Amino acid sequence: MENIKIENIEKLLQSKSSEKLLIKSLKGLRVDKKDRKSRVILIVICIMIAVLIGFCNDTVIILQDSIDVILNVLLALGGMIFTGYALLQAFMNKQLLLHLLSDTKKEKNGEEKSRLQDVNENFVYLMLLYVVIIIESLILKIILLCIPSEFLLYENIVISNIIASILMFFYFLPISIILLRTISFVSSIFNLFNAYAVAQIIEILDEDEK
Repeated sequence: MENIKIENIEKLLQSKSSEKLLIKSLKGLRVDKKDRKSRVILIVICIMIAVLIGFCNDTVIILQDSIDVILNVLLALGGMIFTGYALLQAFMNKQLLLHLLSDTKKEKNGEEKSRLQDVNENFVYLMLLYVVIIIESLILKIILLCIPSEFLLYENIVISNIIASILMFFYFLPISIILLRTISFVSSIFNLFNAYAVAQIIEILDEDEK
């Protein structure tokens, strides 16, 4: 208990509005110095996919099918992450909880937070991003259902394809960033499960010594 700061407990009790949480989650889409290489790779991949679909003869149909696949993947991944996090919270014992509260990290703004708060916030931010992109995909799917497959933005087919490719790029990029953040969060959950296993082993050894 000596290593646990009262400030870390107080921060967990601070309530935040859904608007503030949503804004902070969207800020997570920004490019950090450590993520520049991965973001460049994502941008290149998204450009390739957007151009490939944008210059197809059946752009509207292919985009509709792509959105269906994206929605299925996002719903499945979101459910898996939520279940994994819920299981972690359910199995969290006293030793692990105290360890996560005492283990702190510094943010870019100099603010110090416990590892428990960091994991909780990352989970909320990631879930909010999933909700946003799922709602966006549903709205886009409804709009596409109202558009004929031969629809052109401009009479010039090349200009129409370029604009379509640009719009699709800005749709695919946030999705790819969210998927990348999902991988990072899964890694964090994996480390926490390892920490839980260690805490259980220590508890068993302590009981044997008694």
